[in-house]
Amino acid sequence: MAKDRTNIFRQATGLAKSGRFEEANALVRNSAAKPGRDAVGLMVRGRLAILANQPAEARTLLEKSLRIEPSIEAWLAKYHLRMVEDDEALAAGLAAIELDPAATLPRIETAAMLLEFGRIDEATAIIQPLESIEITDLHSVIGQRLRMVRASLAIQSGRRVEAIDLAREVLGEDLRPSERLETLDLLARACDLEGRFEEAFEAAETRNREASVPFDPVRLRLETDALIRSTDRASLENWPIGLDDPRPVFVAGMPRSGTSLLDRIIDAHPEAAGVGELPTLERFSARLAAARRPGPPPRCFGELQSEQWRENATTLLQEMTSRTPDARRIVNKSLGNDRLLGLASRLFPGCRAIHIRRDPRDVAVSCFLRRFAAEAIPWTTTLQGIADAWRESERIMTHWKAVLDLPILEVRYERLVRNPDEEIPRIIEFLGLDWDETCRDFHRSGRPIRTLSFEQVNRPIYSSSVGRHANYAEAIGTVDWPDVDGEA
Repeated sequence: MAKDRTNIFRQATGLAKSGRFEEANALVRNSAAKPGRDAVGLMVRGRLAILANQPAEARTLLEKSLRIEPSIEAWLAKYHLRMVEDDEALAAGLAAIELDPAATLPRIETAAMLLEFGRIDEATAIIQPLESIEITDLHSVIGQRLRMVRASLAIQSGRRVEAIDLAREVLGEDLRPSERLETLDLLARACDLEGRFEEAFEAAETRNREASVPFDPVRLRLETDALIRSTDRASLENWPIGLDDPRPVFVAGMPRSGTSLLDRIIDAHPEAAGVGELPTLERFSARLAAARRPGPPPRCFGELQSEQWRENATTLLQEMTSRTPDARRIVNKSLGNDRLLGLASRLFPGCRAIHIRRDPRDVAVSCFLRRFAAEAIPWTTTLQGIADAWRESERIMTHWKAVLDLPILEVRYERLVRNPDEEIPRIIEFLGLDWDETCRDFHRSGRPIRTLSFEQVNRPIYSSSVGRHANYAEAIGTVDWPDVDGEA
């Protein structure tokens, strides 16, 4: 980057992070005499589009930048589109390595990505050359990042004590807040897998305390009350209709309750596909909130009436089907689905839903020990917050089952992992698909999955995580846990 534009780029980044993408884009564009030939500016604008959750715009800008002047920075920016384009992201990481084989950051980030895919041998090969390349300052951001990737590799390779030692070494240094939280996350994970549960909980507790943002359980309960009041059967009948298409399937459930496992099982079927956590419903819900007007439905939706609902449903469905146009069922497992099934039932009246439930104590331990985006889901940083959120999720799902005509299948995580030979066919039958044996071997599908559960769903189904909370009985003993019905 040209030094005289650094402040402009920094200011534009701040604008994009605050939601003012158009201003940020214009600021960078106007800083160049020929914006269409400005490789650096196009690259920066691509990064801004990523921040603004505009992957299509980001891709266009980054590809223009790379055509003019290939650079590691542009390839790595394209790499960060990985939440949408896994194959392209990996190709971008490899291209950055090819452009400068001696550069450390492309190797580090590409190895991290391969680890997320469970491709341990390839990650090892990518990172290996760094053993012989001198990194002048291991206490630098790059040096710390390298050791964190090595720690993650050690965890997945079964060398957990090595991972614990690496994480503790890095924690003894002056870290940026985000790097410190990530290192504590690695430490908690390695200690948990090694059976050092007290140390695991201590690391997770420290990370969650430092990452904590305010969470008001009363406000969440009142929001659930308001949602239930506004979505009775009579009111929902007056909502506009979007697109009556049978392909969308919305998986609803708490984080770490088995949503990724369901996604992977269904995706293994040759006539189905999983698209992960696309914010399909969240985006339209945000548009409805912005257009909100006083009065009953449909007047309360302002300018977003029947025609706009159909247009938006068509656009959203195209997004879901773009990579799997021949799939008869397409699974979206976004974490907000439990509160948005009423909207789903009108936006896609032909859709289906699966509600997966898990013992709240196991959900809590699994959430507490892993790092989430606390700004988006602040209740994940305390055990009591997770218990409160579990109650509200159950309450709204009970409401949907009472008022929606939407087919909703309930799946109990414990039964799924203990008796997959009965539960998996039941799920496939609910989707109206013929049985296919590939669903039993879902872990062999090879499709990358980008959630905290990637390690679990890249291996055959197992039940050892049932009752995991017993390892932390003393730590969770003071929490007011909800009652759980059925098999636990």
